[in-house]
Amino acid sequence: MASWVGTAQALVVMKAQWRGTLMFIAQPSEKTVTGAQAMLNDGVFASFGQPDLGFALHLGTAPAGAVSYQAGVISSNSDVLDIIFVGRGGRGSSPSLTIDPVLMAARMVVDVQGVVSLEKDAAQFGVVTIGAIHGGSAGNLIPDSVQLRGTARSYSPEVRFSNPSNAVVNDVALTECTAEVFRAALWGNAKPQSAPGSASEDHAEFIIVGVPSVFFGIGGSDPVIHSQRRAAGKQVPANHSPFFAPAPEPSIRTGVTAMALAVLNAMQ
Repeated sequence: MASWVGTAQALVVMKAQWRGTLMFIAQPSEKTVTGAQAMLNDGVFASFGQPDLGFALHLGTAPAGAVSYQAGVISSNSDVLDIIFVGRGGRGSSPSLTIDPVLMAARMVVDVQGVVSLEKDAAQFGVVTIGAIHGGSAGNLIPDSVQLRGTARSYSPEVRFSNPSNAVVNDVALTECTAEVFRAALWGNAKPQSAPGSASEDHAEFIIVGVPSVFFGIGGSDPVIHSQRRAAGKQVPANHSPFFAPAPEPSIRTGVTAMALAVLNAMQ
């Protein structure tokens, strides 16, 4: 959001260098991938007009100063798993008199990985993650029900289970012309991604209703620390890790520079 505000300030200062109308969308609920659709349902484009083009960025683990881009699919579909297993509770000393939902949930955690490995085309990306199991209140009691929650990620519609959040698909022509500007202005720090990411972003909903877009990434890790960890064979702490610590000044500066360049290039 600091890069978002900084880009707005920079483009206001440079108003003589571009033509048209800019819309800055302060999208909520990014982590639950519901904010974009909520804004569309609320009539954001009906009220303010639908943009001809769109740009968005996300901070990641690359060294601060780096910019990454890719034409076509850039993020995954995200499907929510929320299952309640209903059994019949009872005493742990008499399990034969119960229907154990803990056992059902545990079996599901294992079996769903078999679906991914055995029933999906091995060449197609697909990941199922179980992140939460809730049930029971004591070690010697079998509960009546257990809730299991997780996510399923994919790139293609053939692999999906359902349809809550769609993959972001960058416009090829807009990505290519934006990448040219990045490469020319960012002194070798702008490079294509090697593959789509496995995370999900609901900016896809703006694209689906007709806003060709480029969703790109910027690095946030301190370059020295990033280099040291790589040299030592250690992973760089990723987004949502308690050890993820972006370097503020170079990350924000790169975000503002890259976004302003993208917009200026599109609005000459």
